[in-house]
Formats: sequence, structure tokens, C-alpha cells
Amino acid sequence: AQVEGLIRRIQALAARDFPGLEVTATEFAQGPPQDAPIVFRLFGPDNQRLQELGDTLRLALSKQPEVVNSRMSMSRDEAKLWIRADEDELQLAGLTLRDAANQLQSNLEGQTGGSVLEDLEELPVRIRYTNQQRGSIRDINSVNLVSPNARSEWIPLPALGELESAPAIGEISRYNGERMNRVLAETINEALPIDVTRRTLEELDASGFALPDSYRLELGGEAEQEGEAVGNLQLYLPVLVVVMVSALILAFRSVLWAGVLLAVALLSVGNGLLATWAWGFPISFNTILGSIGLIGVALNDSIVVLAGIRANPLAASGNPEAIVDEVLDRTRHIVATTLTTAGGFLPILLFDGGDFWPPLAVVLAGGVFGAMLLALFFVPTVFTLRRRHKTPSPLPQPVIH
Repeated sequence: AQVEGLIRRIQALAARDFPGLEVTATEFAQGPPQDAPIVFRLFGPDNQRLQELGDTLRLALSKQPEVVNSRMSMSRDEAKLWIRADEDELQLAGLTLRDAANQLQSNLEGQTGGSVLEDLEELPVRIRYTNQQRGSIRDINSVNLVSPNARSEWIPLPALGELESAPAIGEISRYNGERMNRVLAETINEALPIDVTRRTLEELDASGFALPDSYRLELGGEAEQEGEAVGNLQLYLPVLVVVMVSALILAFRSVLWAGVLLAVALLSVGNGLLATWAWGFPISFNTILGSIGLIGVALNDSIVVLAGIRANPLAASGNPEAIVDEVLDRTRHIVATTLTTAGGFLPILLFDGGDFWPPLAVVLAGGVFGAMLLALFFVPTVFTLRRRHKTPSPLPQPVIH
């Protein structure tokens, strides 16, 4: 019960005491690993334009109260050291631009000069200047280059050019071979990243934001995972429906009663969604998952009632009193199983909190209660109306010998 408050306090302390860091306090959760709950992927040919679009997205995300911090892969904050070399001086020293670049690369970044054996692992040995000789612009400016002439003179770097520091793109990320700027955002623990993503896009559209030609935007993070999960459900759902309908037709040997049970399943899903709306939860992936699981559970009570009516010859002929007796005989068991099934979700609904598991519990509990009412009232009514409007078969005429 104290986790959410603790996370808020840690987040506030981290933002106050470490303003130069991006610190996100989150609750331990299950699921596939991801870089951030909200991810936008911007694709386009120009790095500068991708940075500007990324800044626009970051500004829009910062206006959302649920967003803790944001960052982008194509950052402008990295400083790069440039050497404005004088080619005339290099030529007098017997050096070319490539020679100077190679010597600086070897001195500052180093070159592999051998290896050592550490237990069973061979480790490369990199030879370069110490950190004291390359730790600042002043130290780098005191680096000497070697002239390739016969005397191998040492030439100080300031004699060959000037050093200057300027911001530059630290990394150019790619996705499937395309140049990309990825914008990531962290949210508070109780937020729904998918809703924050949709709200951000709606506000951008309302402000007139539009991508230039040859640029496009893709969603990642939880929005992408939800799309993949829903796509997988849509892929296999038709197969499951066909198998379920086929099983019902084979069990009752009637397309009509299989259609009635299918209508019960759809109405039960509607009851589950109505309960979700009544509790004020949004429709999420857990809601869709619960609705699919509800279809199989919702049919049980109706199958029991329909099978009992068909097993009684008098009730099967359409006698209302016999149908009522069969329904009442099974009401106690149906109510008991409904209460135990729905009661199993009450702890999640009442004590878990948050926006992850409660929507699943609400749609299942509401759908099960609705399936009970459909089994006790809808199915017997449809059966009675069917028998009432069914044309009775003519009685055989007696044969007189």
C-alpha cells in the first residue's frame, strides 16, 4: 500500500538532488523489456530536421502531467573537438591531413599493440596517451606530432592549426537501415502510456503539427506492443470462432442453437464492456484479452440450461411449466458457480488498485453475471418462442381394415 507514495517521494527527491541526471523511479513489473513506455520513431533524410522534429515531440510530451522526463537518441548536447588545420603548415612539416588525423587518432584513442592472457581469456592491449595528457582541451593542445622527414622532428599541434569545441550529433541511430531519431519518455507509475501517447498526438494535430515530405512517424513502446498483441489476437480469433461454432453445432446437432449460444457469448462480452464503462476504466489490451476469455466462460451456463431442457421430453416439446422446472432445477448451481467465479476477481478489483489488472477483473466479473442472466432468462425464452412458432407435424391417420 505504500509503494506508490514511496515512488513519488523517490522521484521528487531525485529531481531535486540530481538535476543533471535523468532518474526514473518505477514499480517492479512483468512483461517484455523495453527502453521506455512511450517511444516515437522519426524517420527522414536530414539530421538537423530530425532534431527539430524530435524537440517538438519532447516539448509536447513535457506538457503531459504523467511524463517524468524525455530524451532522444539524436542528442545535441555532446561537444566535439574540431581541429582547423593549416594545410600550408602541414605541407612544410611534411605531413598531410590524413597523416595528422592518424597520429591524433593513435595518440588519443590508441592502437592495439598486442594482448595478454588473463586465465582463459585473451585481452587486447591498447597503447595511447594517459588520461592526464588527453583529459582537457589544454592537454590535447600540447600534443606533439612527428614529422616524417629524416630528422623525425616533434611538431607541436598549435603550430599546425587551431582547436575549437562545437556541439555535434553524438549518435546517428538507424532502424531497419533508415536514419531515425527516437524520442523516449518515462511516465509515472500509475499512468497509462498508451493514453498519454494518444493524447500527445491529438494535441499535436490540434496545434497544426505536420511532418514534412519524406518524413514519417512510427509508434514504439507500449503502443507498439499493444498493436502487435491485438494483431496476433485478430489473426487467431477467426480460427477459434470457427472451431467453437463447429463444436456447438456437433454437440447440439443444430445450427440454430449454435447461433443462439454464439449470441449469448456476444451479449456477455457486451455486458463485460458495460461493466468496464460503469467502473470508469478505459478499454485496454487487458479488456480485449478478458473479453476473449469471457466467451468460453459465458457459454457454460447456457449450455447447461439448454441441455437440460432438451433432455426433458416434455420441456423439449415446448411445455412452459416443464421449461420453468428445468431452469429452476439448475438455477442454484448456476448462481453458485457465478458467485464463486465473479468472487474470485473481487480481491483484484478491490485491493489491487492501478489500471492494469482491474480492467481484466471487471470485464470478466461483469460478463459472468450477464451470462448468468442470459442463461436463466434469454435461452429459455428463445427456446419457448422457437417451439411455439414451430409448425407441429401432422398426426398419422388411423387405417381402417
